Amino acid sequence: MRNYFILKYVILFSLILSSSFLAQNKKSPNVIVIMTDDMGNNIAGLGNPWLKTPSMDKLKNESVYLTNFHQNLMCTPSRAAIMTGKYALRTGAWRTSVGRSNMRTEEITIAEIFKENGYKTGSFGKWHLGDTWPYRSIDQGFDESVNLKCGGISQISDYWGNDYFDDTYYHNGIPQKYEGFCTNVFFDETIRFIRECKKSNDPFMIYLAPNVTHLPKIVGEEYSKPFIDKGHKRNQAIYYGMITNLDENFGKLMSSLVELGIEDDTIIIFTTDDGTAGYAAQFNKEERALENGFNLGQRGGKGSPYEGGHRLYSFIKWSGGKILAGQEIDQLTSVLDIYPTLLDLCDIKTKEKKDYDGISFKNALYGKEIPNNKNRSLVLTKLTPDKPDDFKRNKSCVIQGDWRWVNKKELYNVKDDRSQKNNIADKHPEIVDKLNLVRTDNDDKPIDSIVISDCGIF
Repeated sequence: MRNYFILKYVILFSLILSSSFLAQNKKSPNVIVIMTDDMGNNIAGLGNPWLKTPSMDKLKNESVYLTNFHQNLMCTPSRAAIMTGKYALRTGAWRTSVGRSNMRTEEITIAEIFKENGYKTGSFGKWHLGDTWPYRSIDQGFDESVNLKCGGISQISDYWGNDYFDDTYYHNGIPQKYEGFCTNVFFDETIRFIRECKKSNDPFMIYLAPNVTHLPKIVGEEYSKPFIDKGHKRNQAIYYGMITNLDENFGKLMSSLVELGIEDDTIIIFTTDDGTAGYAAQFNKEERALENGFNLGQRGGKGSPYEGGHRLYSFIKWSGGKILAGQEIDQLTSVLDIYPTLLDLCDIKTKEKKDYDGISFKNALYGKEIPNNKNRSLVLTKLTPDKPDDFKRNKSCVIQGDWRWVNKKELYNVKDDRSQKNNIADKHPEIVDKLNLVRTDNDDKPIDSIVISDCGIF
């Protein structure tokens, strides 16, 4: 009997030690968040008939595709939302210029949280949340960065003379010359960082934000000429050429993950920051794509409050996490949700409760309903503080279910009217009244007062 108890406690002690060892050595998934610029839904796998994007199509087929995912109407607000999980207006970074692209330093970024939890963090490409200390990516939680300045290569605060080829970018804040096309550089630097993390056995969290397809319109002729030869106008040929080059870089990145044996251990989220750039789609006065433009049949492009300005693809791949690869999920989701979702997927603990506007969509990745999501509302704005009466510049969209309340004038039900041709505001005054009183998750004030009136708009 005595031997029985001794054996029992030896086994119990061994199990405790084993559980402790496994808990301590549980592998944290790596994370790569990829956000392109002004790309809209221009991927062959989403229906663009003129593009060939085999690498991005493969990623889509291996991912959960969020078909009801919404960005902000401009690049800086979308990027602030990824970094904080908050409406951009709450972060200070809610425009692209005039000092309103600097994200407040007191915001706790996703990079800071992952870094606190043992991850190596890297930012490659566009940042657009502040060019100088203390707003830079390396001041906001990233261990390493290779960034351009301002909102695009060759813009006023970017390094003088940059033109997409053989440019000077800022490596940890110090200007450094790089050889090659901009997209190649940012992907190559990302792959280098991944290899270094693999060598040191550190999990990584990467924010990869290539500058394409933003202005200026530049790409190697070998990428644009095939589209010109097929009859596309030069601007659109360059745009599609940028995406073709991007797809090649996706292939390199994915091959590197396979080669290093970490593909299954890496969560990839791929999206773009806003709708199709106007120079590519050639919109008419009603914001509908003309000629060879593609926009999933949606109205509007970059900067538009219509569906094409903000309803964009989001692919989430995690082979090791057994999420629903190849499935489409139509539940309402947003760029605000990426931060809390990644913390949820990676089981990241924070010291204090975070003040998000986003919610975790982890459940949706496993075919379940997102909690507290059916009655959720989103508010999207594009505001110009010094021109409060310019309704061409100041735009808004309130989203609730299938309803879209656009510019406080137009009501659409996108379930019946995805292309937003029929304004039915006069037929549903009760819906208009309801959407005018939409409230945020973090305040009991109506959206009108906290999002619009406080900024001097409307």
